[in-house]
Order: sequence, then structure tokens, then C-alpha cells
Amino acid sequence: MGKTVNLYPVIPAIRAEKDIEEAIDSPSNLVFLLTGTVANVEEAVYILKRGSKEVFIHVDLVKGLSLDRYSLEFLRDIVGVDGIISTHILLLKTARKLGLRIVQRVFLVDSSALENGGSSGRRFETRLSGDTSRHYSGVH
Repeated sequence: MGKTVNLYPVIPAIRAEKDIEEAIDSPSNLVFLLTGTVANVEEAVYILKRGSKEVFIHVDLVKGLSLDRYSLEFLRDIVGVDGIISTHILLLKTARKLGLRIVQRVFLVDSSALENGGSSGRRFETRLSGDTSRHYSGVH
């Protein structure tokens, strides 16, 4: 996957259902789904997968989804996502244990937030694997 991110450094971010077809037409093999509800997320992922896309879903933004292990298992086993995006470190840790790939979203409001977010990600990765050499352009 690291090669995919490096080949297409701009990853389409789907913020509304109307953006799905445009994301499918993009050259990137990876898309970020930043919208949805528990009622429609499975169909959106199905359409994207049919378009040969790897799908990462921002779990914090899916309406009706709890931020727990059962929701992650639902997204992995029923919906079929390849990975998740979240600001919640414990949820990301659980997702990683379940075999999902992860993206830690960090809000950058100034340069100190950038420094803190980077060090937080490195500490998080070290706690998960004990090896910080497994970074793939922010997508793990």
C-alpha cells in the first residue's frame, strides 16, 4: 500500500454521495470515505470496491456508528473496508489488532500541533509494533 500512496499522492476524499463516481474515475487506487450512515455505508463501499478502490472510512464521521470493537468488526466483516481513519488512538489500536489498516487524523492549528501530532503518531506506532520503520506515508 505504501507504493499506492506514493504513486498517487492525492487521495480522493468523499464528503458526499455525489462524489463517489468522481472518486472512482480518479487514478488513485485508494479513497477516503468521510460520510455515511450505518444504513448506507455498506452500499457506498460496495460501489467503490466494484470500481477497484481500496476504501478507508472515517469512523468518527459515520452517523449511527459507535466507536467500539463491534463497529470495527462490522466495518471489516460486513461492510468490507480496508482501513479506518480516526482521531481516537485507542480505537486505532483496536482496529490494528483486528487487521485493519489505520490512519490517525490529527488536527493542525499551528506548528506546535504539527510537532505534537507527529510525535504522537510515532509513539503510537512504537507502542503497537515496537518498530517505527513500518510507516507508509501516514497510512499504516
